[in-house]
Amino acid sequence: MQRTQIYLTDEEQAAIKNISIRSGTSQSALIRKAIDQFIALNTTGDKANKRLGAFGLWQDHENLPDLAEIRAEERFTE
Repeated sequence: MQRTQIYLTDEEQAAIKNISIRSGTSQSALIRKAIDQFIALNTTGDKANKRLGAFGLWQDHENLPDLAEIRAEERFTE
């Protein structure tokens, strides 16, 4: 692991500190997780990019079931 320094605004620092306290996770771990997510979204061929690329895949299809109706049926089948 490499040590690095970054500059955060007061608002960013306060938000990271609050999230750290609430989650019980160190600020460093939270920042590394955010960087990992950023890298995953911006790396070609990555699984995250493939998932994002599939978003809206069915939007032009016309014979799709009514999801609200399916969900309503699922709630009442006990």
